[in-house]
Amino acid sequence: MSVTAMSADAAFATASPLVSLRGLRLARGRLELADRISFDVSAGGFVELHGANGAGKSTLLRVLAGVQPVEQGALQVDGSLAFFAAPFGLRRELTVVQQLCSAVSLYGRRLTLPECKVLLGSVGLAHKALELTSRLSQGQRSRLGLCILKASGARIWLMDEPVNALDAEGVALLGRFLQEHFQAGGCAVIATHQPLPPLVPALAGHLQGVLEISGGTARFSAAEVRKPAAVSTVQASGNLGGQTRWTQGPIGGLSSLAWVLGREWRLFQAAPKAAVWPAVFHAMVLCLFPIGLGADVNLLMRVAAGLFWVSCLLACVLSAAPAFESDYNEGVLAQMRAAGLPLAAVASGKILVAWLTQGGALALISGVLALQYRLPGVEIGFLMLSLALGAGVLVHLAAFFGAMTLMARQSSMLVYLLALPLFVPVLVFGTSVLISVQGGQDPVWPLTVLAGLSLLSSLAIPWLAAQLLAWAME
Repeated sequence: MSVTAMSADAAFATASPLVSLRGLRLARGRLELADRISFDVSAGGFVELHGANGAGKSTLLRVLAGVQPVEQGALQVDGSLAFFAAPFGLRRELTVVQQLCSAVSLYGRRLTLPECKVLLGSVGLAHKALELTSRLSQGQRSRLGLCILKASGARIWLMDEPVNALDAEGVALLGRFLQEHFQAGGCAVIATHQPLPPLVPALAGHLQGVLEISGGTARFSAAEVRKPAAVSTVQASGNLGGQTRWTQGPIGGLSSLAWVLGREWRLFQAAPKAAVWPAVFHAMVLCLFPIGLGADVNLLMRVAAGLFWVSCLLACVLSAAPAFESDYNEGVLAQMRAAGLPLAAVASGKILVAWLTQGGALALISGVLALQYRLPGVEIGFLMLSLALGAGVLVHLAAFFGAMTLMARQSSMLVYLLALPLFVPVLVFGTSVLISVQGGQDPVWPLTVLAGLSLLSSLAIPWLAAQLLAWAME
């Protein structure tokens, strides 16, 4: 494939590049889109990506964001990243102000309520602060995405078709935000069908070059040599506290896990049905069986162990399986990856909260439902304990196969059918706890096995699920 590449170093030799590409190969699966892409983006300016639909503009942005791996060539990024692309990583369960606070906290920043009001007012969404993001129009969602981008403190903005869905006022707002960002020493890489300088003339002085991708050919044209735009560290207006504060990079270590746990807990509080519906399903299944079995107390006690565990398995699979689906579809996982959040921490936090909420609800409701099976207090206690431990394994396995279905959407049912044998050992040891108590035997050994399986699942499955998520996003 023919490629013509011209570096922008000559035009901006005085500025150290924040983004540097050398000989980058661009591909989608086995399809090669372009090869040997080279350009720099320095502080105070931006590079535009032009090309037809499917040419590879969005793919290049995803490579820069770290969502897709670098297959060939060199990529150097010096600064924190923020990714602006529809659907902007907005969760339908959250209000506008909750979404703003949650998204900005990904970059290690905490917003007060007055700061949120100022930021939302700057994009014309102050009156929507308490409304669910699902009720926003596409243009309003784009404005909220701009608000998050501005408040993130990221030095490098990656933007995919930012003009789409914006009216004339929104385009002017976009131009003002970009100009303030460049004047503060930030930079951007923007994929667009509509060149920005004609829409916002003030941005012309910040344009460092244009990369044209067409028919497998990538051509970088440096902008006309100009005096570099003024770069300062203090923002004239519109930023928190009046000063630009660059984020220091991704949240690492235990802080990343703590962030995910906090986010998932807020999502649970906003939409507790994630734990309520599995418990309702569990209750419906267990309430119907005694009607069919009759009033034989001995029969009810004998089948209780198997019924409770099979029902718990079905409830966990139905609720935990789509654990990553919403974040994947809404672009949240891509935002997290661009911000440098480890996917293993994302998987671990999601599964742990699901275990505590859904598994805890199932164990508690089982204690009440066990009364209609005429189980004595000691047996109910061991049943609840075994379900609480075993739910950890079931939730981990269900979430793992849920991540796998993101790669095989047309065969998701087949994935779960093939996965059923892996759930059998958990059911065997889980039912053994209640059977051992009923037979006068020591239930400690099956409980120990369940605890060991839960620990093993919590250590291994998040890493495996993270790899599946990375493959699904590529």
